[in-house]
Amino acid sequence: MIFLRPTKEQELKLLTSFEQEDCIKNFITPNSHIEHIDFFRNANNLYLSIIFQNKVVGFFILNQQGCSTELRRFIVTTRYQGIGIGRMAMERLHEYCTNELKAAKVWLDVFEFNEKAKYLYSQLGYRYFGQDYLNKKLLLLLEKHLV
Repeated sequence: MIFLRPTKEQELKLLTSFEQEDCIKNFITPNSHIEHIDFFRNANNLYLSIIFQNKVVGFFILNQQGCSTELRRFIVTTRYQGIGIGRMAMERLHEYCTNELKAAKVWLDVFEFNEKAKYLYSQLGYRYFGQDYLNKKLLLLLEKHLV
């Protein structure tokens, strides 16, 4: 069973280490521990830890913008990938955004070359609505309406 809970500040080093894993860092722009502390302390950001078998196995960073929630970061540590945790965590996230944040939609960006993530988001009902670039890499903008 997967559940989400607010991240504790002392967990930020662990979350930073997840971002440095070889299979993860190529698909994101990793943040330093100091950057995570700054983001964590920013009232506009919400960190949620993904818990599986009483262990933190990943995390989300959200930014609430009215009725819309931006999914700024979604990581599942490499050791726990490929067994359905990502999908279950995203389903819990949708419930959290609907019930706790009263969000009508969730949106995110994903690098165009991140096939695994694009497949998951497509399976969960996310749809393309635009694009952007980061460091000359194409980002796809995807959204899911929750209500």
